[in-house]
Amino acid sequence: MVEIIKLEDERLKTILSYPIFKEEFYNEVLKEIKEMGIKELISKGKVNIGSIYVIGKGCTSIVIQGLKDNNIVALKILRVDSNRESVLREGRILSIVNKEGIGPKLINYRNKVIIMEYIEGEYLSNWLRREQDSLKIRMIIKDLLEQCYKLDLLGIFHKELSNPKTHIIIKNEEKPVIIDFETISLESKNSNLSSIIGYLFFNNSKLLEKTIKWDNVKLRELIKDYKKTRSNYNEILRFLGL
Repeated sequence: MVEIIKLEDERLKTILSYPIFKEEFYNEVLKEIKEMGIKELISKGKVNIGSIYVIGKGCTSIVIQGLKDNNIVALKILRVDSNRESVLREGRILSIVNKEGIGPKLINYRNKVIIMEYIEGEYLSNWLRREQDSLKIRMIIKDLLEQCYKLDLLGIFHKELSNPKTHIIIKNEEKPVIIDFETISLESKNSNLSSIIGYLFFNNSKLLEKTIKWDNVKLRELIKDYKKTRSNYNEILRFLGL
């Protein structure tokens, strides 16, 4: 059941200061949320914390829906026991990748809370298993590869794309959205493009084998060259028929 909850509701203490209630932490989170124009949160999702449902619960944060200007948004709230002191770095990264059309749209952020577009859709692997339209699949894959290439050019390595079970959502049946820029590296020489190609074309090849034809040996050679120079991206697309 979906429930809209006022910020003053005592039950939110278990969400805004999770998993341990600390008065100072709770007050800071509550202040930040109010400053960014949120007056109500929404109990909805598959994860239950007390009597409230949230979208997700990770090692460093809780994600819950909220209302801002009558629009549903997602709030990422730092956990009390997080190994990170703030979400500022993730907020800054999201603002950078947004300029390239990547990630959920950033709305605002503070020290302990990020407010962003709520992405409703289906996880990539589930969508690929269900979708029958080969043209649509090819468009989605090309878009996703393009986003990964842009991230490589930005020098932002997303550490979860080699196995992105819950990190890529197909929005409105037409747009792949890479989420969760918490686990990124600005120093890594690894490649987002090679990570996602490894996931789709080698580790989970059955997802695409009816839609795209490729030779594993040749594709490995192209990826090996790409890692060195980042210069043969278009050649990879042509090889995959995209």
